[in-house]
Amino acid sequence: MVGWKSFIERLIIMSFIDYAMKLMSSASTTTVTCPVCGVRSIQSTSKIRLNQAMICPGCKSLFVAPH
Repeated sequence: MVGWKSFIERLIIMSFIDYAMKLMSSASTTTVTCPVCGVRSIQSTSKIRLNQAMICPGCKSLFVAPH
């Protein structure tokens, strides 16, 4: 049973750390400009950091913002 207790403790700690990281990254936003139509929109900084595609609210095109 000692092994299960340490496993559960590590799982709780990792869940808390994961939650804190998601909370901090989701709170950070920045303004980016669409390269197609030039509309500025607020996007998550985690999307920019991870090079994820974003959708322009003006022309609906997909783009990846430069760093």
